[in-house]
Amino acid sequence: MTIKLRVVGIFYSTEVEVPEGQTGMVVRDVMDAAVAKLFEDRPDRRSGLKLPGKQRLSYEALRNGNMSSPSRISAEYTEDFSSENKSYKAGLYPAEERQFFDAISGNIEAYAVWQYYIFDGGGVLKSNNNAFVPFDDPEAFVEDEGSVLWRLVVVRQNSVEATMQGSQRYEAMLTS
Repeated sequence: MTIKLRVVGIFYSTEVEVPEGQTGMVVRDVMDAAVAKLFEDRPDRRSGLKLPGKQRLSYEALRNGNMSSPSRISAEYTEDFSSENKSYKAGLYPAEERQFFDAISGNIEAYAVWQYYIFDGGGVLKSNNNAFVPFDDPEAFVEDEGSVLWRLVVVRQNSVEATMQGSQRYEAMLTS
């Protein structure tokens, strides 16, 4: 049995084997299984056929308090390739989290952060990580035959502050 992994923006797509006796894996374990594959054939998302060249995934993760998430995800390709009818050169395709600053005030205006989406085997969205669930948390569980999609999203500073204040209020309700 397998779980599909796709990273938008760096053209990466693969399937990883679910260990025998397990019903799925947490997102970080899916990522680690993809990294362990080293250079592999590139699958075509639509047809399932193998494409020319090899691909390899790598990532760096950061822990901030109880939050663990990739800060950088990269895919390396050994040959030129195409995606969505566009051609791309062989090489390293990295994408990473970052902060965007106002040019005049120097204040942070927005963040680019990795967000994952978990789908079941039928393609139904199960989780979109809006609750800041770390990718190594048991709640970040992907069922066998499911899939994980990563994308780098830009969030405005005001949105981050409002979401964090809401999370702090929720945590306070749980502990009181």
